[in-house]
Amino acid sequence: RLRALCDQRKLMLIEDSCDAIGNTFQDKPTGRWSDITTTSFYAGHHMTSGGGGGMVLTDNAAQLNAARVLTGWGRALTEKDDRDIRERFGFRVNSVPFDGRSTYVAIGYNFKGVEMQAAFGLVQLKKLKRFNEIRERNFARLHRFFERYEQHFVLPETNPETRPYWLAFPLTIRKTSPIERRHLLAYLERHEIQTRLLFGGNILRHPAYRRIRKRIAGPLTDADTILERSFLIGCHHGLTAAHLDYMIAIFEKYLKAI
Repeated sequence: RLRALCDQRKLMLIEDSCDAIGNTFQDKPTGRWSDITTTSFYAGHHMTSGGGGGMVLTDNAAQLNAARVLTGWGRALTEKDDRDIRERFGFRVNSVPFDGRSTYVAIGYNFKGVEMQAAFGLVQLKKLKRFNEIRERNFARLHRFFERYEQHFVLPETNPETRPYWLAFPLTIRKTSPIERRHLLAYLERHEIQTRLLFGGNILRHPAYRRIRKRIAGPLTDADTILERSFLIGCHHGLTAAHLDYMIAIFEKYLKAI
């Protein structure tokens, strides 16, 4: 439906796949429907390239060139494009003949990956299938445990047409539960179980965005719920069965005391 809507209105479909590399919809990679897909190799994600970095993917030559320009300080030519000497020195800046490698056609960034990141990422890529299978298994085990406590938590659900490899295990505390999120997260952290909030929730309520010019399409009720009552725990492929045993035991101790 998103693809059809974008085609109808002549919009680009950009997929943020930073937390979902390898996911499928109707047995096809989710990127199949998008014009541009982004992914991230941050250390906590499905694979890493030495702790950081990311990738933009597209099958459109113009978009690819624009991405290269933006990642390379906004210069007209990258190192890979400068082999044609006539093209390289055919640029002009205010009628002054100029080198394309020093001609700035956009306000860009220094987002170029380095060789070490690529080498690290190539090895990780070979392990991605196994990493994702472990995440899937860890997620399923945590889900089975929390099914016993659905009076306290709204659990994540999977669309039957999808196969997600979850970044983390999201939980939302029900309004009817006596659990206070801050208290629970502090308890988990004291027991060396790392937690995160579910990103920003309603980002428009944060100090940096409160006064920006904006158009709001509705009441943003779900975003407010996430802001107030949601959080994440890990299902990372680095977690072993023993790690999960410990997490479950610590949660169980807390929940039985309520």
